[in-house]
Amino acid sequence: MTSKLPPDLLNLFSPRPPLPYLKPLDRDIEKRKGPQISCISAYLDILKESQSSDHLSTETPIQKKDRLKKEREEKSKAKIKFDLENWKPHSNSNATEDPYKTLIISRLVTL
Repeated sequence: MTSKLPPDLLNLFSPRPPLPYLKPLDRDIEKRKGPQISCISAYLDILKESQSSDHLSTETPIQKKDRLKKEREEKSKAKIKFDLENWKPHSNSNATEDPYKTLIISRLVTL
């Protein structure tokens, strides 16, 4: 089908020239030197000594978050229990006898 096109249009579909060859920037894989691999037997004694010594573990962020959450819950429960024991609405001398004479103030801005 493209052979029937005029030469001007055929030039639009012609392939580009091949890319020029450039030498690679790094060395050949066969000539590369990797890291030196040695056995770990020299380090086993050091590892055993470090395991036997006293190790102080630190608290992870998740453990700290859980601990603080438990402390807040315990503190909140203790406050609620204390407030319930000390709540005596009938012995309040500042309370009015008529509830309709109570003034309610809301939406105060506190700084």
